[in-house]
Amino acid sequence: MEIIRTILKARAAAAVDSCPEMVGKPYRPSTGTEGAAFDEAWCANCERDKAYRDGGPDADPAIACRIIADTFVYAVSDPRYPKEWVYDRDGCPSCTAYTEDPKCPVRCDKTIDMFENREPHSSSPP
Repeated sequence: MEIIRTILKARAAAAVDSCPEMVGKPYRPSTGTEGAAFDEAWCANCERDKAYRDGGPDADPAIACRIIADTFVYAVSDPRYPKEWVYDRDGCPSCTAYTEDPKCPVRCDKTIDMFENREPHSSSPP
């Protein structure tokens, strides 16, 4: 059982770990576990998919984020694969269309910023 936990943890980590050699290339999760981790890090806090998330099990798929849907439909090599899912300047998977849902912030606005002087990063999560 421990080996299964280790494998799952490694696959989920791939959704947030850095791969410097991939900078600027399209990102596509290689497993469902990695995809779920990417979704949790990005999509779960994004304004673009808020209406669909809030709609519950009967939500109209037409209001869902088209980027998420298109990553399932098109191959990474297809010109229609979403350009928004890429490895950022640090080689981490990211979504360039991410817009924080004010009701579901990535970090608590009551927490003191310990890294005020840090250079801002082009993406928000993780």
